[in-house]
Amino acid sequence: MAGKKGTKKKHEGKRSASKGGKKAKPGKEGQASVDEKSDDILNRSIIPPSLLPFLKNKFDDSDGAEGSSAEETPRIERLMSMRQPHQMALELTESLTALRLRLADLEVERLNYETMSGGGSQARRAYDREAVLELEVRKTVKLLRHITKLSKIVDTLIRLREVTHSSTVTAMLREIDELRAKVAENDAKIRECSINRISMLQRYWLWRTLQELGDMTVGRTFADELARGPRYRSIGIQNTIFSDTLEEQLLWLQRFVEKEKTFRDHVQRLENFVEEFTDMNDALEEALTCRLCGLLFEDPVIFWPCGHSFCLVCFDSLSVAPSLFRCSTCGSLGSEGYVHNLLLSESVAKWMFKDAGYADVHGALSLIRLHLSKFQRNVISSRIDDLEERLAGEREKEERPDSLGDMDVVYRLY
Repeated sequence: MAGKKGTKKKHEGKRSASKGGKKAKPGKEGQASVDEKSDDILNRSIIPPSLLPFLKNKFDDSDGAEGSSAEETPRIERLMSMRQPHQMALELTESLTALRLRLADLEVERLNYETMSGGGSQARRAYDREAVLELEVRKTVKLLRHITKLSKIVDTLIRLREVTHSSTVTAMLREIDELRAKVAENDAKIRECSINRISMLQRYWLWRTLQELGDMTVGRTFADELARGPRYRSIGIQNTIFSDTLEEQLLWLQRFVEKEKTFRDHVQRLENFVEEFTDMNDALEEALTCRLCGLLFEDPVIFWPCGHSFCLVCFDSLSVAPSLFRCSTCGSLGSEGYVHNLLLSESVAKWMFKDAGYADVHGALSLIRLHLSKFQRNVISSRIDDLEERLAGEREKEERPDSLGDMDVVYRLY
């Protein structure tokens, strides 16, 4: 028992010496041996091949830097460049489980070597491998923690992307629906305005035509029809003469009857003026007519000594002997010949243009005479009686309630 205890203390002293030697070696040889051992352990461990470069970089860190980088967050570029963080975390978990099993096996193997006689060197080697595996386990745990954080960040980013995408798509679809509704509303308004414009133009030209034709019953009723606008109506005949229009016509005819005498006096005065004008025209025309040919003077001349006028062509017919002439009007004889009558020639030239005004006067008088029969008192009285009867009928229709049998329904689409 004493030998065994001595052997055990001897092995423990060697182990502490090896630990102290390991910590005391700052040189390159110790570092190189640790790197070779760590590479050998990594090659023989169960670690995903995609994580081997990352673990090797972690092993290169110093012990002082290891404590400070435990709480450090990896760069965003490295995190975003890694593929499938969930699968990597699963593989790292399996690898960590295998490493821990391997570490337990090494612990058992080291204990066995320590209990054996002459197994101090093998125990030291087992201890070194155990230290490397412990370092690998710490690195793996740290990497697994970072991978877990990365998976959470990726899940958060994916969730935020889905929420943002769904909210953006919903807002855009809502905006599209609103724009389509506005477009449809504007199209309906444009179509309605176009229909109203066409209807207005059609009614306007009809109203204008009737106004130019002198229909006094159209203006008020048609204006009311336009004010009602385009719609389905229950109407009879458009531009119907209502009671207010009948009253206007009746009032106009009554005023005309009152002023009939004045109108006839003006017409009689106009007829007298036209008759006087006609007599004056006949007298002037007779004065400007040649007594020989019966036509208006053409190049008139004055016979000397009586002073009567004749046409230059007709003056040769007055010759009774050589250089002797007899006037056909008064019978005077003269040998002096003639002189040109310039005043008469100018008067005849102006008289040629009098027919234009004279024809206008006769045309207006003929129209007045033609329509004068329509303004006779008996004709106007009969029209007044007719309008009073129609006005009474219209007022009676307005006072009594309408029945369905009396209505004429006409549907007109604008």
